[in-house]
Amino acid sequence: MPVPEILVARRRELIAHPDYRRVRRHLRERTWTRIAPGVFVSSPEWRALSGIRRHRLRVEEVLARLDAPAVVSHFAAAAVWGIDLLGPWPDAVDVTIARATGGRSGGAIRRRALGLERVARVPFGAHEVTTPAQTALDLARILPFARGVSAIDQALWTGRGGGALATTEDILALLDTEPVRGDARARRGRGIRVAGRQCP
Repeated sequence: MPVPEILVARRRELIAHPDYRRVRRHLRERTWTRIAPGVFVSSPEWRALSGIRRHRLRVEEVLARLDAPAVVSHFAAAAVWGIDLLGPWPDAVDVTIARATGGRSGGAIRRRALGLERVARVPFGAHEVTTPAQTALDLARILPFARGVSAIDQALWTGRGGGALATTEDILALLDTEPVRGDARARRGRGIRVAGRQCP
């Protein structure tokens, strides 16, 4: 999914701006909205965006501030791939890290210490992003049933421009590796089927 084309104001660029005081007034009056640390957008333009497009913009701005390569995952990866979901989108951007890392989550980033050994991912600029199949499966593992099903269905949707993002076989291949918490919930999703039969 492309990044929404709306005006983005970044504090590091604005401090030297001659109208910085006026910018601060806009923030106080809430005509601009803070979407990430030091990053602001016009409130009316922000409200006009769908949930997935808002999150896609958050992902872009948060990743631009990360020095170390990150593995973008879960909701953040869904926004990158255009996997829309039922219900609200979070404010924090998900990244998956090694189990032993023990990294802390902050206001803008949610670090999921799930390990990277069996995480399917591809390059994403200076970072990496989980594949559509991995993304849908990760969400199905953690979300309530209906929302998890929507993630899988979106990844498998053949009516998407360019075709489906993943196949049933892609998701099943990931489920056939070492069991992960939430696999049973994911298998119940009506989107994971083979020849019309729900997976056991």
